Amino acid sequence: MNHPIINMRKVFLSIVTMLSFVFMTACGQGNKGKLTSKILQKATSIQYYTDNGTVAPDYHFGVTVVVSKDSVSLTVTKGYKNQTIYHETAPLTTEQYQQFIQQLANQSIHHAKSDAAPTSGGSAESIKVMDDNGILFQGGNGNALKYKGDLSATFHDVLPDKMAQVFRNPH
Repeated sequence: MNHPIINMRKVFLSIVTMLSFVFMTACGQGNKGKLTSKILQKATSIQYYTDNGTVAPDYHFGVTVVVSKDSVSLTVTKGYKNQTIYHETAPLTTEQYQQFIQQLANQSIHHAKSDAAPTSGGSAESIKVMDDNGILFQGGNGNALKYKGDLSATFHDVLPDKMAQVFRNPH
């Protein structure tokens, strides 16, 4: 018989392992420590992920927004097994995409050095910028990623109304 405390420990250890990988990857980007306009102009896909932290599986939601030059998609997962409960894609105009890119560039997104240990239990937030050859910039949660303004709002604002409502309230 599986004991609930043992199962929660396994979930906690999995989360800590995953976050450690994200932090090591984010901090290991070397000279790619700042998300510049030049990098954003090369991008073919920009992915943003956030979740509501370590809570019981029935109340855990992860939200992923993927923006490309001609579309935006929103995926919502529930629980720790990433069960997809919502997925929608919508077209983007060139003007919408360029405005989005400018908003990201204005946020001065960069990696920040920290001697503090990663926190556990809090919500996660990450961004990944890719082109056809791979990752151009990647940053994770907590002290590893710094920016001006509200990164979540920038991704929210590129979504059509229906998708934006789901983004705000994924339940």
